[in-house]
Amino acid sequence: MEEESAYERLSDFALGFQSSRIFLTAVELDIFTHVEPGARTAAEVSSSAGTSLRGTEILLNALAGLGLLEKSAARYSNTPLTSRFLVAGIPDYAGVGFRHTANLWRLWSSLNDVVKTGKPQRPPLSEEEAKDSTESFIMLMHERARFRAPKVAEALELTSTNAVLDIGGGPGTHSIAFAEENPHLCAVIFDLPEVVPIARRIVLEAGMQDRITVKPGDYYVDDFGEGYDLAFLSAIIHSNSPDGNKHIFRKAFDALVAGGRIAVVDFIMNTDKTTPEYGAIFAVNMLVATDEGNCYSEREIREWFAETGFINPSIKHEIDEDICMMIAIKP
Repeated sequence: MEEESAYERLSDFALGFQSSRIFLTAVELDIFTHVEPGARTAAEVSSSAGTSLRGTEILLNALAGLGLLEKSAARYSNTPLTSRFLVAGIPDYAGVGFRHTANLWRLWSSLNDVVKTGKPQRPPLSEEEAKDSTESFIMLMHERARFRAPKVAEALELTSTNAVLDIGGGPGTHSIAFAEENPHLCAVIFDLPEVVPIARRIVLEAGMQDRITVKPGDYYVDDFGEGYDLAFLSAIIHSNSPDGNKHIFRKAFDALVAGGRIAVVDFIMNTDKTTPEYGAIFAVNMLVATDEGNCYSEREIREWFAETGFINPSIKHEIDEDICMMIAIKP
């Protein structure tokens, strides 16, 4: 029985992609939106979605088997979970973000070659595909960060923080949470030009346009400005090489006032980079998606702080099961 159990564990690894692909296909085809009227037959969903009847029925049965749909008398309905997050047009809709995960599927399919060469195999995208890819990526960041950002804001103790530089701030989710935590705080979200319209839309939806500015730029090249008392980097360092991160830290140092803080939120690995487990998996995501990205250890980040002039690095603050924060000070 032990040998059988061990083999089954390997089988679970080998076949884990199947549930993922079923879910991602349902998201990409917007199946949950087409099911949402409730108690719909496979033929009705097929007609609404523009998909084959055979393919739709098999997919719907698999989704029901996974607990993502409910089936009764040959009719399908969403579960409370899928009704909340996967029906287009509702406030908590997360489908756009999950489409980024579907995009990653295509990158991960080249993992054999990437491991051999050490270089990502990114297919060329049309202008429209690139725009859709950016939208889905930024919205996934927003969906993930909106649960985490209030905890980050609380851990940062923002009472005396007035000016925040949100480096690579994407949708601005953290800046919004910081402004909600401290009514006197203002922030600048610094990100690439193609991200700016998305960030401005989200800031406007939050009613924070008078306190949060979105500034286009490349964090390797363009000037950050100065006078900030917090430089914040969430989900940024894993996209860059060690030298790239030190370059950004130096620019953040120059942008801060004396006594200002730098805060890094990311997967912060143990010394041998095997835990947290999802951080080790995410490093593979950086392998297939970036030229030089990785997940880094607490020791490495401490070294970067010291090399770029920061002092008094904190012990890492756990934000959730996998994500931690480290803080250091400009003397």
